[in-house]
Amino acid sequence: MPSTTINGIRLHWSLTGESGEPLAHSLRVVTYDRRGHSRSERPPGPESVVDDVSDLAALIHHLGLGPTHILGNSFGAVIALRLAASQPRLFRSLLIHEPPLIGLLDKRAREQFKGAEIPPPGVIDLLEKGQMEAGARLFYETVVRAGCWDERPAEMRERWIFNATTFLDEERDPAARRWI
Repeated sequence: MPSTTINGIRLHWSLTGESGEPLAHSLRVVTYDRRGHSRSERPPGPESVVDDVSDLAALIHHLGLGPTHILGNSFGAVIALRLAASQPRLFRSLLIHEPPLIGLLDKRAREQFKGAEIPPPGVIDLLEKGQMEAGARLFYETVVRAGCWDERPAEMRERWIFNATTFLDEERDPAARRWI
């Protein structure tokens, strides 16, 4: 899997397909591990959504893909939305799935999400105490799928534990859960 240094951080990415717009399985699709996630480098200190947005823009430029179709899921959707707002010329289309931006909702709508906070209550407490495995497990079992953490392959569990630091960074970043 290739990597590229973007904004001083080594990001891993992959490109599948040989021609066409980067859109579907039969065309070219680029995925990447954002900074601090999985195979990409984790620089010292806390990360911010501003860094993530800058990295995505620079990766699109580096690969010569803009304007392109972009899909973002969860916090990746937050990154894609912020990039679209700041650099719309990089986009042909944008598809987002479940951006954790509950703060944008009015008070009545937010009440419907009580108990469904992302990250779930307790996760940040565990991570702040350095209990990364317990924090990653609680996040996975309350957000992804209850009761199946132990069934996941060891490599997947290790990736979730490694990535747990970014849950903490996202929670501490004042810009992460608000809109521009």
